Amino acid sequence: MKLKTIVFLIFLSFTSCNDYDDEILELQNEINQLKEIQSLLELKNILYKNIVSEILVSEIKEESNILILSFENGTKYIIENKFIKSHSKDAKNWVLKFILSDQTEIEMNYIGDKFEYKDIKLDPFNTAPLSLLINKKTPVKGKFKIKIIGQDGPSSDFILDSKTYTNEHSLEVFGLYSNYNNEIEISFTNKDGKERSKTIINVQTKKLPEQIPDFQIEKKYSSYKQNTLILVNYRVRQQQSIPFMVDPHGKVRWYSVGFAKVRKYGLQRLKNGNIAFGVSGKGQGRIYEYDMMGEMKRLYDFYGKYENIHHDLFEMKNGNFLVTVDKVGIETIEDFIIEIDRTSGVVGNVWDLREVLQMDRFTFRQIKGGTDWFHTNAVIHDDRDNSIIVSGQAQGLAKVSWENKLKWILAPHDGWDDDYKEYLLQPKGNPFEWSWGQHAPQILNNGNIMIFDNGFGRGFGTAPSNYSRSVEYNIEETEKGGEISQVWEYGKERGEDMFSPFISDIDYLEDSSTVFLTCGSTSFDLEYNNLSSSLVNNIDQIETRIIEVNRSKEVIFEMVINSNNVGTTYRSEKLVFD
Repeated sequence: MKLKTIVFLIFLSFTSCNDYDDEILELQNEINQLKEIQSLLELKNILYKNIVSEILVSEIKEESNILILSFENGTKYIIENKFIKSHSKDAKNWVLKFILSDQTEIEMNYIGDKFEYKDIKLDPFNTAPLSLLINKKTPVKGKFKIKIIGQDGPSSDFILDSKTYTNEHSLEVFGLYSNYNNEIEISFTNKDGKERSKTIINVQTKKLPEQIPDFQIEKKYSSYKQNTLILVNYRVRQQQSIPFMVDPHGKVRWYSVGFAKVRKYGLQRLKNGNIAFGVSGKGQGRIYEYDMMGEMKRLYDFYGKYENIHHDLFEMKNGNFLVTVDKVGIETIEDFIIEIDRTSGVVGNVWDLREVLQMDRFTFRQIKGGTDWFHTNAVIHDDRDNSIIVSGQAQGLAKVSWENKLKWILAPHDGWDDDYKEYLLQPKGNPFEWSWGQHAPQILNNGNIMIFDNGFGRGFGTAPSNYSRSVEYNIEETEKGGEISQVWEYGKERGEDMFSPFISDIDYLEDSSTVFLTCGSTSFDLEYNNLSSSLVNNIDQIETRIIEVNRSKEVIFEMVINSNNVGTTYRSEKLVFD
């Protein structure tokens, strides 16, 4: 054929000069990809095969007496004009039509014009101002890859891949910057992720609410995974909460308004990717579940018998929730745990802590005249033996069976009646310290327990200095009680710098073997005095420190949240969106 002769001559001319090695290699690859169609039947089979496989034509070139047809998978075909009577393209609708020499009409798809995006809704449900919903119908099936261009280099780009392969798309975009003309790169791909079309759009967003605090990065990550955000459960005054997500550069990339105006407890990202929280207060018995666009997905309402999700909401492996609540109609508060069935929404198992713990032990702290005798601030599920571990600021940590039977108590031994002494964990090894006013227990993969030891009232007020810490304990359980040893700690060496007497959080990140601490109240002094406490706000200090530290106690990230005396941080989580 004439084309083969031309290609051969070009190839010979390149080989005569060593300066064209790259061009020669490229030409060789192109030659290897070229396949010559020998018959009309072969042409039909190739076209039909690519139609069924949804492989699009990427380019069509006309030469003398031939067509070169290129597909997006890299294959190229030489077709003599004698097999094709005519061909036409509809670039807008991505349609390529052939009329073959035997009058057969074959219509297939090719990569046509760039898409326009007209159906764009910023803050589509009036609850997530930095989220964007883009609806798009494409002429062929495919997927989308979306990149929000970051302000701090490629690592700050926020990249989202659509999960569905279809031609009816509802693209959920989040990770925008506030008060900024965001540049968004939208790529349309085949099912293997190969790009077919790319368009850049710009979206202008509004300013942040005044209540959002300032951020100061004191220790930058040397590197971090793409799409890393920190979810912060931020509490402003007037009993309100504004959840937001901030990137490792201290810039807000998502926040939520609306829904319940009261404090939000147990705020977290669920396994299904949604956000959930419970609301506090008398007459309140609700859990909200909504997506990153701000659309309500589920509302669980159990008010009547129970109310006031006062501290925690825990998602079990089976999807059900454990919730810290008050029982309606009794004098004591913050001493009930209930299970919420995620399918039916009804209350399942119930734990009445009054039945298993000592209600009149006020050795450490007496709250509200004793009505808040335990002050539950966290609950987790131990699926190794189907039990729960509850944290009570006024008493300590306790493990309770599914049938509401006491298994052990982690607390200083002072003040416990004889009936409870066999359940008290016995310390062994050195060094060892009890936790004081602790929060956020977590069971590690190695079976140990890590908690945030706030240090409030340490040593019943006799400690020479104040400090908070992350502490890891190993517990060797017996039928009742057991032994406890201290494995690891961080924070004591920081002293007042990260002393956080109340709230706060701890997460052990198994993938990186690092500890993520939220010292949520470092601007406050909670003074311990004769079993009572008083709250002193020091406005010259910071409100929150968020710290990530490795096992060698090297700080790999540290951020200060300064709210100018407006609010505190209840908890935070490091999230990676994939």
